[in-house]
Amino acid sequence: MKLCKVLLVILIEPMVALGQGVTFDLHEYKPLEGLKADVVAGQLQVNWRGDGNQQLRAVFGVKDRQPLVRELAVRRGAAAWSVLARNLTPEFDVVSGRRRISEQQLAPLRELGCAITPELVEKEKWNAFGDAPLDIPGTSGTNRTSSRKIRL
Repeated sequence: MKLCKVLLVILIEPMVALGQGVTFDLHEYKPLEGLKADVVAGQLQVNWRGDGNQQLRAVFGVKDRQPLVRELAVRRGAAAWSVLARNLTPEFDVVSGRRRISEQQLAPLRELGCAITPELVEKEKWNAFGDAPLDIPGTSGTNRTSSRKIRL
């Protein structure tokens, strides 16, 4: 699944920038075992090996300056391709926030005798699972920070 996300970002971003006149330049592309990209009928086709004997295929294109996933398909062995979806328009949501660490997450550090310094908080907030999502910013005794900053 992670591979699919990486492929989508790498392959779709240039398509959006170029708009309708998309040409796929694969002259520096080096196929890997189990992963292959080709230009087929002016569209980018990516095939890769899945679990067991599965083969997966994604075909990317552009219509009206918008990236499209023309097709997602799967097959087992040499069987016919089963199309899972066609002509999908990707939606991109970006959420940005401020990392913080809760008092609950700092308590074990205090028990170990660690001094709670700004440097320690800066380092450890990246280890906080889920970024303290259930704590309400500004509530006394729950968070080290008093506000949440979200930029979209």
